[in-house]
Amino acid sequence: MKVAAYARVSTQRQAQEQTITQQIERVQARVQTEGWILEPRHLYRDEGYSGARIDRPALDRLRDAAERGEFQAVVVTAPDRLARRFVHQTLLLEEFAQLGCPIVFLDRPISQDPHDQLLLQIRGAVAEYERALIADRTRRGRLARLRAGQLLPWVNTPYGYRCDPQHPRDPARLRIEETEASVIRHMFAWYAEEGLSMHAIAARLTRLGIPPSRGGPHWNPATVKGLLSNEVYAGTAYGNRDYAVEPRRWRGGRSAVEQQRHTTRRRPQEEWIAVEVPSIISRGLFERVQALRPLRQAQAPRNNTRHDYLLRARVSCAVCGLAAAGRPRGRHAYYICNGHLSRIQTGRSQCCAVRAIRVDRLDPMVWEDVCHLLSTPQIIIEALRRAQAGELLQDDTSERLRQLRQARVKAQRQIERLVEAFTAEVLTLDELKTRRSGLQERIRGLTQQERELRLHQHHQLRLTELCANIEDLCQAINAGLHTRDFVGRRKIIELLVDRVMLSHDTIEICYAIPLTGLAPADRKGTLRMPYRTLS
Repeated sequence: MKVAAYARVSTQRQAQEQTITQQIERVQARVQTEGWILEPRHLYRDEGYSGARIDRPALDRLRDAAERGEFQAVVVTAPDRLARRFVHQTLLLEEFAQLGCPIVFLDRPISQDPHDQLLLQIRGAVAEYERALIADRTRRGRLARLRAGQLLPWVNTPYGYRCDPQHPRDPARLRIEETEASVIRHMFAWYAEEGLSMHAIAARLTRLGIPPSRGGPHWNPATVKGLLSNEVYAGTAYGNRDYAVEPRRWRGGRSAVEQQRHTTRRRPQEEWIAVEVPSIISRGLFERVQALRPLRQAQAPRNNTRHDYLLRARVSCAVCGLAAAGRPRGRHAYYICNGHLSRIQTGRSQCCAVRAIRVDRLDPMVWEDVCHLLSTPQIIIEALRRAQAGELLQDDTSERLRQLRQARVKAQRQIERLVEAFTAEVLTLDELKTRRSGLQERIRGLTQQERELRLHQHHQLRLTELCANIEDLCQAINAGLHTRDFVGRRKIIELLVDRVMLSHDTIEICYAIPLTGLAPADRKGTLRMPYRTLS
């Protein structure tokens, strides 16, 4: 009788420890004892595949071969090697039985007797329970070690670090690879100080002959983006941040490798677990790069290739909070709030009521006010003097943000412990509601403080950028503002104007320079003009 053999291990570590080889040896010994015929091509192995999944490459090939009638039986060491879920076990057993190809288990042989069939079902349910229990214990143990700072929250070591081969997940044994760390420092400096784009950084690294972090002949801008957005370089790695979901099923065939891919989703930030690691760059530099990224993206030329808008990426709606983009309409171009787009695009139930404003009227009006501001240079000089004296820039913003984030996570954990205490009947329902209400109120307050600090940090970065480009601004003033071309005017707008806010009846210009206490009393840091002047 021709037979096939199936073996499976759920992790690569088990495959390396020869457990799958032991299964094959046991099957071959049984085949030799019974006098069966086992051809090498009918030996099916799934190495590193969970028994909770039924879409396994070797198992799929086994089922296809059984349907073609290439053998008369399948030999497996135990039912849990075939499947860990009871419903999958039942499906496979019925499928092979209908094909006239019964499954023979070495450890727990099952006959057609009703008692044996009942026992098989019970064993399948127990195997599924054991798998769920092991997975839950492993998950809770991993979370406990992450909270205690005893486990690194990654499998692949990030570029710039080296782990101990014997203890790859031990934070105490993590060290910085100085050669790669210097590359990371240069990348952040090029982006923040020199203003290079992701593509320009990748091109410079390739030109310098620096080996890419993921191999290959050249650096990719997507790799650069991933490195610049990785908070681990500022000294904090996060565990319990992502979770796997089933991938989207596409029409057509997929390879065995593609079938094993999982799609990940991001958990709420309050559920993340922070693990401190050696830092390669300062926290302030990392926060500055993250704040500059949306500004650079909005100012990228690729986002506007047809028309010249002086206030591109600087106009917003004061009513709905959305950006107002420049769009041509007939003979003129207008700044139109994105709230005028369809509900599918905005995700909002109502359309914004703020009407569009012509570009050829708003741009000259704002530029005239900028020129008026620059005609009184003592205001800028005094603002920059206060900035250099440290009266406006605060170095502890990043540290304060970290403290607020930690306090918010701590309050969230306290809520979890209260729920556990209620489950254990240590607290009553009224006590749970009272304490949880107070903690939730605290979380809301901490979130609001964090939001305000991030806004303040954004203004600090804009002022720092202005200080770094003050020489260009002075040259523009000396060369004459009204004679500047579009590129020169756009550069001044990017330095000075933080946001132009549109509402129903007024337009407000918010400058990057804090004018409070410096400008005339009627200005108060912004320019407010009647809406009717631009209609």
